[in-house]
Amino acid sequence: MIAFGMLIAVLSKNKEK
Repeated sequence: MIAFGMLIAVLSKNKEK
C-alpha cells in the first residue's frame, strides 16, 4: 500500500534524526 510506504518513510526519517 502507498500509505504504508509513506509511513515507513516517515519512521525512517525520524530514526535518522
